[in-house]
Amino acid sequence: MVHIISKRDGPRREDVKAKRLIQQNWGTIEKLADQISGGSYSASKVKKPEPKPEGLIINVPASKRTADEPDPHLRISNNGRVIIMDLKSGLQLDFLGQIGRRDNKVVFILATRKNGFISPLKDELYDQLHDLEGAAITTEFSENDLLEELKKRLDLA
Repeated sequence: MVHIISKRDGPRREDVKAKRLIQQNWGTIEKLADQISGGSYSASKVKKPEPKPEGLIINVPASKRTADEPDPHLRISNNGRVIIMDLKSGLQLDFLGQIGRRDNKVVFILATRKNGFISPLKDELYDQLHDLEGAAITTEFSENDLLEELKKRLDLA
């Protein structure tokens, strides 16, 4: 047996019939909803009065303030990110790179598109730091030594 279904305008007959049935019995449906919910269905439909500010303390949080003049500080976070942050606001000013593994060595990876970073270093920072790309972090050249070298090159001492 083959059923031919053709597209026609308007809703299906079954949908119209179901909608009409629901509309005709809406009062009964609301009574059942109140009975099941203990009256909270109708209570949720009642418009609540607007709160009056009288006697209330209304706190509107201020927007984020940034320091007028940033106090830059270089740091390596726990997850190996090397950043310049503002000590006054705690906000990150620049992301320089990351300490990670390459060829089983711990190295400094500069934040460039070539290294897979979405937002690369600014050109002036890259010019100052490009030769530190891939610098191995060892006992001779530790993370603290890297920080000192970066501070010296970026004039953050």
